[in-house]
Amino acid sequence: MIATTLGLGISVLVSIRPGDAVDTKIIDAKSFRCITSMTPVRQFYVDNLRCDLAATVAAANSPTGAVYPPGSVIS
Repeated sequence: MIATTLGLGISVLVSIRPGDAVDTKIIDAKSFRCITSMTPVRQFYVDNLRCDLAATVAAANSPTGAVYPPGSVIS
């Protein structure tokens, strides 16, 4: 139960840009992994619900800031 609460308490950036196909995957409490399984970046952890972890990590590591890809999870 604590993991579910933690999963729901983190920030999720799941956005659809114009021209993007609509993601039919249902995102619920089961979609989120334990924070210890996420990828550490500086003082936070990242993941991506759309299997684009490399782009999420690249955005998180950008020294000048970057736009996170759809499906990014930041905790």
